[in-house]
Amino acid sequence: MPTVTVSLVALLLHMGWARDLEVRNLEGRLRAAEDGLQRLKYVLEELRREYEGEGPSRMVAFSASLHSGKIGPLPTATTLIYDDVLTNYGQAYDSDKGTFTAPVGGVYYLTFKANAPAGSALAVSLVKNDGVQCSVYGELGGDAGSGAVLALRKGDRVVTRLSSNSCVEGDEKRRTGFGGFLLFPTA
Repeated sequence: MPTVTVSLVALLLHMGWARDLEVRNLEGRLRAAEDGLQRLKYVLEELRREYEGEGPSRMVAFSASLHSGKIGPLPTATTLIYDDVLTNYGQAYDSDKGTFTAPVGGVYYLTFKANAPAGSALAVSLVKNDGVQCSVYGELGGDAGSGAVLALRKGDRVVTRLSSNSCVEGDEKRRTGFGGFLLFPTA
């Protein structure tokens, strides 16, 4: 009989040890699941904040034009400031300074067009952080436009710059303007 008792005690001890091992294993899996859930909650909160405009926006688009008036000719190059903002999703275009500031890193399409009075020189450039990206020219007035796909980092600034001794004018047809949008984010 003592052999059966010893075997029974050994079996009960082994079962208790196996059960403790299984409980510890389940506790570890539960902790891992809780950690994963916390990470998902964080990502979900970041997405909610971005969607509701509290984080960096991935929805960026703007269009502005010179509604009326003539600018130039001036003795030095000057940033064009557009007085008629049609669209400004993401609030990236500053209508007081004529500056588009990239709210997120990404690839953007930016375009501009200009109209000069008859007989006036026309020279306007798209400028990123003080570097000319593309330009349009004309000698006897008329319309011109250009655009570029640019890789911008968050905080990069883009303006349109009227060259010295050239002229643009605005009208109700919005023939002088600046616009763009985010094609896709990169950061």
